[in-house]
Amino acid sequence: MAVSEANMVVLLVFTVIFVSFALAIQVAMILWRKCHPRSFDIATFCALSCKPPVFAYMTSSWWFIIFWAIFFSISTVAFLKALQRPLLSSTPGLIFIWFYLVHNCSFLLWMVGSMAFLIGFFTGVSWLTNFGILCTLYAVYFGLVGGDFAMLITDNLFLKPGVNHTGQILPIFFADPLNCSLCGHLVSSESRCIISCDHTYHQHCIRGWHMIGKKSTCPVCREKVDYRFDRNPWETPDEVLQIYHKFIRWLVVYLPMFLLAFGILYKVL
Repeated sequence: MAVSEANMVVLLVFTVIFVSFALAIQVAMILWRKCHPRSFDIATFCALSCKPPVFAYMTSSWWFIIFWAIFFSISTVAFLKALQRPLLSSTPGLIFIWFYLVHNCSFLLWMVGSMAFLIGFFTGVSWLTNFGILCTLYAVYFGLVGGDFAMLITDNLFLKPGVNHTGQILPIFFADPLNCSLCGHLVSSESRCIISCDHTYHQHCIRGWHMIGKKSTCPVCREKVDYRFDRNPWETPDEVLQIYHKFIRWLVVYLPMFLLAFGILYKVL
């Protein structure tokens, strides 16, 4: 009886330690994301970019590594072009086209994978079921990483707007009505887009800012703007989509870290 009670006490102590450890890690992640969101996003993006290829190499999933190498090679070139100064007027449009293509391919691959999984599941064809699961995983991964890469590029893509300090309490944000406030190039009448705060942009530049970068504000005055060219959830800073992305990041990046930390703690105890 004494031995049983001792075992219960030990089990209770272990449970308290594990729960406290999990809560401490979760609180630390929340504080990190709140106090240093940029470093948190970059760290998450790096982990999401590197961990699946390493796992694919360990399991000899060569097709995934090939697709990953092609995607990151083109995306890295796009990132380097976004850092060029002066920025070419065609760069925002090309970057938008690339990541929009990644999004559409991911969505199409998800549709194909879902249909293949359902058909294989109800017909008992195992290879079709496995093919559907593989396509779905590819679609979720490249869709998520493509969105993160696009938002990372947007932070470095556009020129910083000027601020006119006139001694007033609030600064006055100014913008040239003839040149795009994002890329700095002359705006023709055919490509001009004037948003509700009266700042002028190229159509493709402001679409890239809103759709790629998930920004719902004006790049110059940071005023919240109602963009009227939304067509699907990927092109909007939708909160539900952001929650879904956060869940996938946690599942792919941080859940394995939790399991590894728990395993180490179990060995120590």
